[in-house]
Amino acid sequence: KDLRSDDLFAASDKFDLVLANPPFWPASGEQLFQFGGVDGEAVTSKIVERFKPRLSEAGLLFIVTPIFNEYDILRRLQKWGVGAFDMGALVLHSRSLTQAELVAEGGYGTISRRRLDEAKIQSGAVHGLIMLRNCKSGQAVEVHKELWTVLTGCGRNESEWQMCLSGTGKALRTRVLKRIRSFSLCSKDDDLSLRERQKAE
Repeated sequence: KDLRSDDLFAASDKFDLVLANPPFWPASGEQLFQFGGVDGEAVTSKIVERFKPRLSEAGLLFIVTPIFNEYDILRRLQKWGVGAFDMGALVLHSRSLTQAELVAEGGYGTISRRRLDEAKIQSGAVHGLIMLRNCKSGQAVEVHKELWTVLTGCGRNESEWQMCLSGTGKALRTRVLKRIRSFSLCSKDDDLSLRERQKAE
């Protein structure tokens, strides 16, 4: 198995697994994550468009990124080439923040309401995971309020440790990781209902 971390856009190979954590914040700044373009999805959309045809028959694409205007993410994925019937899509994201909350507590640097208006961003989930798989069908969005803590395990502060070690936290982590594993396997038994939306928590 080959492992690559170079300019994959220049490659023409087929990939079994692509992992991406692209620039995602719709504001310019000194840090790499702040170069996501006007709407924060300039790089994300390019990754989906470029790598969809480069995935192997059982290929899997994982993108860690905030999900802005989360109510519309499936339509945008289809705009980027992920057809409703030709590829499975599962999007997990944390609780949705209003535009005002993104300005006040988005967590990734200062951004103005004017900038969000220009990007037509009305809401957003700061933590998200987009998964695409050739051997799946159907598309779904699920909300997990503590997604980041679930994905990273016990976190950096006391509240995250408490969530991680509590019975409720362990059950949530098990459920989400089981969901990710299920999607990652090429079993047709759990294909997603078309445009299904689940409130997981």
